[in-house]
Amino acid sequence: MGAGLRAARVRQPHGAAHPPRAGCPDAPRALRRRRQSHTRAGAWPPTVPLTPFHVVAVWPLYVRWPRRWDLLALSMGAIMSDLEVVTVYPIVRTWEAGRGIMHSILGVFTVNLLLAVLAARYFVPWLAGRLDHRFPGKGWRMFAGHDIVTDRKRWGITVTSAIMGGLSHLGLDVFMHYDTPLLWPWRSVPIAAVPWAIDPVWSTSIEVVVGVLFFFMVWKWVGK
Repeated sequence: MGAGLRAARVRQPHGAAHPPRAGCPDAPRALRRRRQSHTRAGAWPPTVPLTPFHVVAVWPLYVRWPRRWDLLALSMGAIMSDLEVVTVYPIVRTWEAGRGIMHSILGVFTVNLLLAVLAARYFVPWLAGRLDHRFPGKGWRMFAGHDIVTDRKRWGITVTSAIMGGLSHLGLDVFMHYDTPLLWPWRSVPIAAVPWAIDPVWSTSIEVVVGVLFFFMVWKWVGK
């Protein structure tokens, strides 16, 4: 019998599939290993849009419909997710742990919403007023012909604007990250809009395009 088995193995065509071995990783495990290879401790995060660049998706909404949107809430919502990157990531030193609840849909409707609304209603108007008082005539309060300090909206508009800003941040991130934790705390399967989300050429191209749009909008609307 032993000789017969050896002969059968010899006759097996080259490259024929072998039965799976015990412990062979399944697809989800392979995906997790790939994600971990990009998020290991101490690894520098992949190329991503600079935090201020995220406002390019929401500023045109305010310029087009200034009565329907709250500029400061849109802006704060669009950048608030990255607060955990600059606060949590330097501590935990893993890209995965540094992007958690604040990069999720749950975070947009809870933590991010609270912080964005507080910043839009109180902190930014106070800061703009102080800067305008300290450096008058520099346009600290003006955006596309509107005074951002006196342009107060109803609470409903402010809340809706903050949520829209937060969702726009996630919408851009899914094209720029291999794993955006939209469904945090459930993140067993990486979420990305395109399989080449972390390709350097792709990431750099988006960075350049978004950066050009950002500086154009700043030149056209900020302080005017």
